[in-house]
Amino acid sequence: MASTAGVQSVPVRTFAALAVPAYRRFWFAQSFSLIGSWLQASAMSWLVVTVLYPNNASEATVKLGILSAIQWTPSLVLSLVAGAILDRVSRRVALLMTQTVLMLVAIALGIVVTLRVSSFELVAALAFCAGLANVFDIVARQSLVPSLVPREVMPNAIALNSLSFNLSRILGGTLFGLIAPLGLGIVFFLNAASFMGVLYAIYGIRIPDPESHDTNMLEDIRIGLIYVWQTPLVRTPILMLFFLSLLIINFQVTIPTFARFGLSLSESGFGWLSAGFGLGAAAGAAVHASRPASDKTTLMRWGALLLTVAVALLALAPNLPLACAALALCGIGMIFFTVSANSSVQLATPDKLRARVMSVYALVFAGMAPPGALLTGALMSAYGSRIGLLILAGAGLVSVLALLPQLRRADQRVAEKTLPDA
Repeated sequence: MASTAGVQSVPVRTFAALAVPAYRRFWFAQSFSLIGSWLQASAMSWLVVTVLYPNNASEATVKLGILSAIQWTPSLVLSLVAGAILDRVSRRVALLMTQTVLMLVAIALGIVVTLRVSSFELVAALAFCAGLANVFDIVARQSLVPSLVPREVMPNAIALNSLSFNLSRILGGTLFGLIAPLGLGIVFFLNAASFMGVLYAIYGIRIPDPESHDTNMLEDIRIGLIYVWQTPLVRTPILMLFFLSLLIINFQVTIPTFARFGLSLSESGFGWLSAGFGLGAAAGAAVHASRPASDKTTLMRWGALLLTVAVALLALAPNLPLACAALALCGIGMIFFTVSANSSVQLATPDKLRARVMSVYALVFAGMAPPGALLTGALMSAYGSRIGLLILAGAGLVSVLALLPQLRRADQRVAEKTLPDA
């Protein structure tokens, strides 16, 4: 765990974790790189719906789901293995390797699009390569943060990561609307360039190597799974995340599909929808970062409910402004829930198990993207954008309501254990 050396008091509690120099360097570099990542995510989706399948709404929707599934299937298959490995090797070295691979994929996409030789198969192959790198990248980044900051500011650091992620989404979505008309190839090359800063920041990080292990990897995975299942404040948030990731958090498919075929928007309109979602998410992250850790369960509950209701409002939105407003609510709800769930899991996990436990978190968050994307694409293709979203929102709400009592009981048990003796 990071020491408190070098931590100075800051006037605004919202940014407390940025007082830690190593985390501050990583945060700013990552924020810049994430702008490029969001540019690329938008470009890939727009490439499918406007270049590869411009006149076939049903096929474009299905292909978007398939592309997302291909990109995130490695997380579904390999997350637990990645967690066991990353509890044994340097997370810093792992991040340097994964970020380099992601940069090379961006360069390859830029070349393919610029030379006008893009096909769905080629784009899918490159997305799969990015997915393989992301398996290790996601788990390594999730488990790196507690090594950079003291425990007392860990929830704030997790919230600031989400703030960075979603401010970048806003800027990425807005910049995409401005840059895309100049050529999608430019977008991919800009993303490749954005990796240089974060590679430099990661190279300068110094954290202790993981503890040595006497058990084999299969036993390590089993120990991690047992810990997750036997710890209510880990198990229940992960179960909720499982259902919401499967049914609701598939915005890489939802937003471009709804923009193109629900509202008949251009690149600019798509950019506004993405920016609206990102603005809500950034606002949610800023509010969450200013709240004490004791509020995490309340924010988790209300965030999950708001997320499902906001998706239903999106399905009913008749125009761009109301769709942007609904997506902003989606962003707020998603961040309240995911940041609180992440904090709950991190705070309840010892460092020696951190990568393995966070690999389970990544498994249900990113690993549910393939079946979730296919399900979303299939429903929106079969029933139309609006009816498909209403079905998903209804199923998501039912799952949240079913799990809320478990979350409340787990939080009450922890509160009872922390009460002083009479």
